[in-house]
Amino acid sequence: MYKVAFLYAPNDGKVKQAALVMENALDKKVFKIKSKDALTGTVTSIAGADLVILGTETTSSSPCHKDFTEIFRALEGINLGGRVCALYSSGPRSSFSTFKKAFKDTNIDIYEEFFSLQDKVDASEISKWMKHVISYFKERKKT
Repeated sequence: MYKVAFLYAPNDGKVKQAALVMENALDKKVFKIKSKDALTGTVTSIAGADLVILGTETTSSSPCHKDFTEIFRALEGINLGGRVCALYSSGPRSSFSTFKKAFKDTNIDIYEEFFSLQDKVDASEISKWMKHVISYFKERKKT
């Protein structure tokens, strides 16, 4: 059984709603899921998972929600090799760059197909993206 950590911010709205849709897209016989908002999540939440899915709300002034600040700070010197990370946000790809920069020295394998929620939570589109994430994750676990 693989462990999946969902961390998202804020703890309401479409980013959290999308996390719930993503959780429902996973086979519970294969994946053990832990879901937390970024404010209560920790680096331990990430380090204890095989697959990490991070979601953030974006604003015109910030590509990443402020609740991720402590997690980003705590990543310094942490080796997350062997784990896969997928990213999504309520806005444009700029949050993807922010996450990549924060995880740059951790050796985590970041799935390059960033998902943007845009205007609404589309369960069909989210499920398609999750199928790609899971496929990528399984392929990486083989190597």
